[in-house]
Amino acid sequence: MTIDFSWDLLAIFLTGLLSCLGLTGLFRVIALRFGIVDHPDGIRKTHKAPIPLMGGVALLLSFALTSWIAGFTQLSWFSQSDRVAGLFPIIPILAAYFGTVGLWDDVYELRPRYKFSLQIVGAVLFAVFGNRVELMSLFGFEFDLNYLGVPFTIFWIVACVNTVNLIDGLDGLAGTIGVIVCLTLAAVSAMVGQTAVAAVALILAGCLSGFLWHNWPPARIYLGDSGSMSIGFLIAVLSIEASVKTATGFALLIAVVLMGVPLFDTTMAIVRRKLSGQPIGAADRNHIHHRLQDHGLSRQRCLLFIAGLSILMSMAAVISTYMANDFLAVAACLTIVGMLISARLFGYDETLLLIQHIQAVRQLLPDTSQAIRTGMVIARFQEESTRRPSEIWQEIQNHMNEIGGQHLRLEFLAPLDDALISEVSWRSEQPDANKEIDWSMECSVVQPSGIRATIKAVGNSDRQRGKRFDDLYHIFDAFCRYCPSDWGDDIREESPQTIKASANTSAPDDSGKNAPFDHNIGERRAA
Repeated sequence: MTIDFSWDLLAIFLTGLLSCLGLTGLFRVIALRFGIVDHPDGIRKTHKAPIPLMGGVALLLSFALTSWIAGFTQLSWFSQSDRVAGLFPIIPILAAYFGTVGLWDDVYELRPRYKFSLQIVGAVLFAVFGNRVELMSLFGFEFDLNYLGVPFTIFWIVACVNTVNLIDGLDGLAGTIGVIVCLTLAAVSAMVGQTAVAAVALILAGCLSGFLWHNWPPARIYLGDSGSMSIGFLIAVLSIEASVKTATGFALLIAVVLMGVPLFDTTMAIVRRKLSGQPIGAADRNHIHHRLQDHGLSRQRCLLFIAGLSILMSMAAVISTYMANDFLAVAACLTIVGMLISARLFGYDETLLLIQHIQAVRQLLPDTSQAIRTGMVIARFQEESTRRPSEIWQEIQNHMNEIGGQHLRLEFLAPLDDALISEVSWRSEQPDANKEIDWSMECSVVQPSGIRATIKAVGNSDRQRGKRFDDLYHIFDAFCRYCPSDWGDDIREESPQTIKASANTSAPDDSGKNAPFDHNIGERRAA
């Protein structure tokens, strides 16, 4: 569909700008009158005097007023699409809902979990009464979400709301990014034939432009959570509405790239707080605008720098939409993010922290896997009545080989005088099994019958292949606990690698010398 960009577009944009310009000045006076202000704390809030917080209310009222004017006058480009009926009244009502939740937080400081719960309620209402994402486009493929459409829509709305809310920490930042994103949404919506969505996006862009007159550094009024949450909701909904009736469905990657800068900042905040043990909702001074200021940029230059990044992201989104190629948008987004990280402007410390965490998890996974395997071996020992002794003894030999074991001896001693009842020994046949011994282990358990079962082992750690000594000890302990004393004879008969040991307390090696079992790990008495 071709769109006639007439003077109507400029008129509605200017209407939103002028209405918000006037209403923001009015609500600045009201906020000061009723004490709805943001007080400086000298840490994160470095402004010198209390700043009014009702900019979001002025923004919402001007948005509603301008939208009503556009619908009442029935401008041609605004009424060309049947989407108008779907856009109203649910979107303005829910935008007011998010604004009310944000205003409540501005005045009474809601706890993060309560605010998050109320955000989910608003997202659920839109998913039920509005339009949910049912078809999604990703790298040229289309996916029918079916029952996942509702939870995905809820997730997307809540994510956008919190993304804009978290980045609203610098004068004019949320408003500037909002203008860029809304203008881009208007262009993308017009390209896919969603004229009413393009109109609403232009109205919001105009209102944000009028608000920026008062919010540009140094700000005379803040959006507050009432403004940042409602902007996040409107951006999320407009991105859904722009693609909900198109052939390709919701272009996820285009929407993510369009919100690239605030999403990157939010992702790094979550990584930073989660891996450092802080609550995700905790405030800090490590957002992208804080880091840029730490590098010496003034507030104005910091704002312009981030605006430049957002414009680059938006250009990539528009070009990718025009060419129907998600790879271009993703490549541009990753390039910009990579440059920020490599230049250590933002995200460098968080990336290192994430890499260290991944490495720690990779080191933990083999240990966890081995612990599970050890538990399974121990469980099998308890089923010795259904297994041949040589099978269990073979498992012991396998674990010895994997940890570099050279010699192993099992002894059963009488209850009263520790006389030797039976014993079996094993010696590794590995080519390097005769290396110098550098570890030894002994495990002794008194069974319920009073017989003492003892395993003594020695080996060389050069042949250790990822096995842990504590796993080997647990295996020895379980074996001694559940192994009957008459197994020794059965093992010798069935296992060709088992040799009968002498009655001394040393394990022989090929050189004729004795290797002492001098490392007594402990003695346990069976329950």
